[in-house]
Amino acid sequence: MNARIRRRRGAACRWVTAILLGITVAVTGCATTDSPLPPEAKPLSNSTSQPSAIPGAMTAPSPSGTAAPTAAPDTCADGRPVRASVDPANPMPVPGQMPPGSAMAAIVDRGYLRVGISTDVPPFGSMNWQKLELEGFDVDIAKEIAKALFGTADGRVRFQAVTIDDRINVISRGDVDIVVAIMTITCERKQKLRFSGVYYESGLRLLVRRNAGFTRIEDLAGFHVCSTTGSTSLAKLKNLPQPAPALVAMERTANCLVAFQTGQVDAIATDDVILAGMASQDPYTEVLPAAFDHALGNELRTLEEPYGVAMRMTGNTVSDDQFVAFVNGVLRNVMQGGRWKQIYDRWLGAELGSTDSPLAKNANWPH
Repeated sequence: MNARIRRRRGAACRWVTAILLGITVAVTGCATTDSPLPPEAKPLSNSTSQPSAIPGAMTAPSPSGTAAPTAAPDTCADGRPVRASVDPANPMPVPGQMPPGSAMAAIVDRGYLRVGISTDVPPFGSMNWQKLELEGFDVDIAKEIAKALFGTADGRVRFQAVTIDDRINVISRGDVDIVVAIMTITCERKQKLRFSGVYYESGLRLLVRRNAGFTRIEDLAGFHVCSTTGSTSLAKLKNLPQPAPALVAMERTANCLVAFQTGQVDAIATDDVILAGMASQDPYTEVLPAAFDHALGNELRTLEEPYGVAMRMTGNTVSDDQFVAFVNGVLRNVMQGGRWKQIYDRWLGAELGSTDSPLAKNANWPH
């Protein structure tokens, strides 16, 4: 490794407090390219001194000893696309005047909407300790649904913090009315829950240091790139053609962040929304929006993770469809009227660049 890269890494070292996925990690000290990787790291080669020799297709063992999973199928067992949902309500009911006997009427009668939300995944959901309130992309989407129910979101939303593991249980028990928490729509989950149409689609991106000279994944050949063990992101990275980066697998994204900020890896590859949260807290980093446009080909260019609003499956198909149609009507209006772009620009635009809403990208939305 040349002296220029060594100096760049040394300059990047500093005290770091990273809050990610509910884990607070304090990092001190500086590291050079010769520093050993943390114990949590699992370099995907027999030696970290020759990263360029690592075959891009080498299998990275997950904690269970199996290969990392591939992306979810586009079509479920019933023959319907995984993204398929109910047509939006048309016309939409007047706020405060929901159809009698509907799930929406029960919420209005109660006086507030109960929302399961992630509180540790900025910029989608996190606590603003200065204002003592939750904020983020998902928070704003939930408030739009409350506005459609009550005419205003003020005093009409009660958020309940949910973790990645307990989201399904919380909504299935009826503890909340909806879950808006970066929840990917999958065929398996659709057997237990009802989902809206896609309101955001994340993709595989790269986080690098500003002015490091990297613009595409090809520029990182011979450098260390970190991703999480057993993730679909890591599975995509193993398809990179040679010469490829040296892949480093860690159990948690927070561990990748520690290794990155101490100069032990050169980039992090994962969902763009997670990287945007990291970049918003560190002005010396940037997310590369088109890093994989050529390396993986069009069919593998992004790791698609379609997020949807989750609702309880009550067994009453007519009632469930009515609630999903209402939520889809809200999302349609948010995307058609420009509100979606305002929310996106506020929380993600600076780090991820401009993009269109799922409705603008898919004329057949929400199918």
